[in-house]
Amino acid sequence: MDLGKIKFPLYKLRSYLNIDTNLLGLVKITTIKGEYIFDDINLKGDFEERRSNLALHYPGKKIYKLKERVMYLRQLVKYKSGTTFVDFNGNILKYSKSTKLFQIKSIKINRKVEHGNWTVIYLEGFEQPYLVGQTMLPTTTYASVMGTRWGPFLYDLTNKYHEPYRRKI
Repeated sequence: MDLGKIKFPLYKLRSYLNIDTNLLGLVKITTIKGEYIFDDINLKGDFEERRSNLALHYPGKKIYKLKERVMYLRQLVKYKSGTTFVDFNGNILKYSKSTKLFQIKSIKINRKVEHGNWTVIYLEGFEQPYLVGQTMLPTTTYASVMGTRWGPFLYDLTNKYHEPYRRKI
């Protein structure tokens, strides 16, 4: 798992027996309850857009439901190694915990710009903004940022400052 290539949000894949991609780009998941359509790479748009259009293109077929959404690293680290996820681009990956500790710092949010269900946040001392996949409460004033070898990652959003600490990914 290369964190530098992952685009949040992630979706956890529940128990499955097999994931199969045919030559036409149709991705199917087999579970103990049967076969489900998971994705069609040929449909236009990102992963979430393709998923929302599956029922229109495959009427009467069973669509695999994604129930758990992981928005930040803080939510990801609670899962065990070997858990399978799909990212925002539709890439399937297995999570493996690192053995190294990374530092997490609390940074003040200077500005928030909402775009529908998404929020762009600008952090003090950072040139590049972060895109958050949800609307934020007005009380959210700090972002926890984890410094990794792949660059800084948004770890969590809080309303209080905290002292720097270390966590495994």
